[in-house]
Amino acid sequence: MPNIKVVLLQRNEIDIERWDECIKNAFNQRIYAYSWYLDIMTKKSWSALIFGSYEAVFPIFSKKLLLIPYVTQPYLCQQLGVFGMNDQDIKDFGKTILKFLNSKFIKADLLINQHFVQSSDLVPKVNHILHLNKPYKELNNQYNRNTKRNLKKSLEYAIEIKESKDIKGFVDFLELFDKTKVIKSIKGQIETLIKYALDKNVGKILTADHNIEKFAACFYIESSDRIYFLLCGSSTKGIEQKTMYPLIDYIINKYAESGKILDFTGSNMENIARRNEGFGAVTETYFHLKTFWRKLHRISPNLLKSI
Repeated sequence: MPNIKVVLLQRNEIDIERWDECIKNAFNQRIYAYSWYLDIMTKKSWSALIFGSYEAVFPIFSKKLLLIPYVTQPYLCQQLGVFGMNDQDIKDFGKTILKFLNSKFIKADLLINQHFVQSSDLVPKVNHILHLNKPYKELNNQYNRNTKRNLKKSLEYAIEIKESKDIKGFVDFLELFDKTKVIKSIKGQIETLIKYALDKNVGKILTADHNIEKFAACFYIESSDRIYFLLCGSSTKGIEQKTMYPLIDYIINKYAESGKILDFTGSNMENIARRNEGFGAVTETYFHLKTFWRKLHRISPNLLKSI
């Protein structure tokens, strides 16, 4: 690893132009690491390790629990980590990052991209991607029998796919059918994210409607190399009629032969994984980095119980 200076900078100290240029040129770039995305999803409360003159960067979102600092993952940021131009340097920088996290924070609980130093603290997770480098007919031929059957079912039910600008209506729909209640907790950030993406013409809201009733809806963001299928939801009837299938099929048809990757942003849930794979998606590994238990045990068993 080259002898390179590493500094920790707060959000207001970071050169945003150089930061975004680093992410743009990184061989492992992800939209989650751009400054505007981090600003929205953390309410501008992030910091970062900067390597050299922004040769590589590592965003950090920290909070406090019982006055104890820890690092966690912002919502809707599936893969963060270290970003830069060279895979080997990134792996070398990972060693520095692990030492830093262990020395400054009581725990780290992060989802990071696949380019990182090997560590026992890393647990593999599965993402699904579909390469949109073929004509739609060829991509459609890759759909499995169950996927084709579900698409036919939605066609028989006269499901209509529409593009929408109704941000509030979309988020309200997600919240209504969100059993986890996560949408409610970050509703303002989601609305801000969607508004930014629509204003910059890099995002789309799609709805799957039957007559005037909304059965399913999704939101995606387009980057230079990927289509991020970020948010989606279905009503009870939408689940019954499998109306998420024509929404995904619409995106595949729209971006066929674009050379982009449809990033499903998941999933480790069996039924969602089965749906994604039914469209011909393949797996992509990323990692869950956890330094929580080891550090707490080293410091105090009693502190572990209090948290």
